[in-house]
Amino acid sequence: MEVPRSIKSQCRSAIRNLITSKEIIPGQIYTVSQFQKLLGVSATPIREAIFDLEARGLFEPLKNRGFRVRQLTDSDIAEISLLRELIEAPILSGLSGKLENRTKQDCVGYCDAMSNSLKTNDSGAFFDADFMYFDTLYDACGNQRAREYLGKLRDQCRLALPEIKQAKESFRSTIVWYHELLEALSQGNESEVARISQVVIENSTEQMR
Repeated sequence: MEVPRSIKSQCRSAIRNLITSKEIIPGQIYTVSQFQKLLGVSATPIREAIFDLEARGLFEPLKNRGFRVRQLTDSDIAEISLLRELIEAPILSGLSGKLENRTKQDCVGYCDAMSNSLKTNDSGAFFDADFMYFDTLYDACGNQRAREYLGKLRDQCRLALPEIKQAKESFRSTIVWYHELLEALSQGNESEVARISQVVIENSTEQMR
């Protein structure tokens, strides 16, 4: 049975998607009351959701003013990409030949969800599915610290990634690479996993610039 998500969790997801869809803008300051009007819920779960997103690097608090959506600099983007190269690529390579069929099918489902989101220009749904694709692979690797840390980095990428309607061909290529990564993992081709992981990271970096 699926466990209903808490209001805080729903608010966190909704605010994250407002960032993705550029309905709230990096560098701008927002108050809890503004989010109340946008989401139609009480202040407490919104405040808790923003605190969670602050811990993930998406907001910075400003005393007596509200919260500023972080704005990534070129240096931030370069650091995120380097950290992904150092952490993400090696742990995915370690999954080569060990990918369970159920995990693969879950990831194929997320790729399908991304494809469907491209058709409807739903940036929030696209990047949610993208996040879940990698979170599922990180979880399968068994390194929960890496999973948590890489998840934060991927959340921060949302601050700079364009809306999907602005870069559809690039995001279509992303989905192709994700399918190829699954095949390489299934076949136990560690060198190909490393190569595709690097291409995916480089592609994401270009999308953020």
